[in-house]
Amino acid sequence: MLLTRARRDPKSKDDAGDLTRSFTLQFMQLTTLMILGIAVAVIGVRGLIG
Repeated sequence: MLLTRARRDPKSKDDAGDLTRSFTLQFMQLTTLMILGIAVAVIGVRGLIG
């Protein structure tokens, strides 16, 4: 959902249709949040099991 919103943002593409730094920044933020979320979930599961 967030990635779709980032792609529809008018600032994410320039006049030639190429992706801009704004889209790259949003993509990197989303990727970082997903990695951190997975890490927290793994730590939580390991805490419950061990």
